[in-house]
Amino acid sequence: MELSAEHIALFDAYIQNELNAEERLNFEERLSNDNAFKLTFAEFKSFEQDMLDAEVIAFKDKLSEWDKSAKENAEKKTRVIPIRLIGLAASIAIIATFSILYFMGQPSHQDLVATNFQPYDNILTVRGEKEDLDEGLMRYEALEYQAAITLFEGYPDNINAQFYSGESHLALNEYEAAINAYKRVLQTDGIFNEISEFHLALAYLGNDNAQLAKETLLAIQKESDYFTDAEKLLVELE
Repeated sequence: MELSAEHIALFDAYIQNELNAEERLNFEERLSNDNAFKLTFAEFKSFEQDMLDAEVIAFKDKLSEWDKSAKENAEKKTRVIPIRLIGLAASIAIIATFSILYFMGQPSHQDLVATNFQPYDNILTVRGEKEDLDEGLMRYEALEYQAAITLFEGYPDNINAQFYSGESHLALNEYEAAINAYKRVLQTDGIFNEISEFHLALAYLGNDNAQLAKETLLAIQKESDYFTDAEKLLVELE
């Protein structure tokens, strides 16, 4: 296919939406009235698509060879193609690189925590002498986690306060503080033990301690409501 530099520049400007309103109108009128021009434009688009496909395939085939030196790459024979298409091929290479890295990349530990963590609902009602604890739970329900933590700190020996303090810290990505709170909860046998085990594993994971996270997940018993969730997370950590 013979294409002049003028054709390539014009066709590319049209496709890239770089023509002004008058130029675009003239171009489209010419497409409607000039069959030869219309055919040339169609051939250009077809050729450009073929080049795109070829470059993507070639790029993927050569990924394993990119560790060779720049000198070796420079010595390879270069195909003679229009400057516009060389630039286009380079753009496709860059896009393909980021796409491959994106789809092949593993989620971070913090991403896994965000995916698997849901703050536990407040199931307590506290009245009378523990008004600050009741206020803390209301703050927790309102997602005011820092304010809730401040109030929960007044009850270091209260398992309920420690559990919701752990939940608040984990919601704020304060993993070390969450770990300490869940450990205190698990020192007793209470209603929050199962969820505390699973969320302790998440806190370890958020703290980039994958080994302790795995050990904690593996310790979750089949009878636990979180056994299936633990198994799924273990698979993601492999």
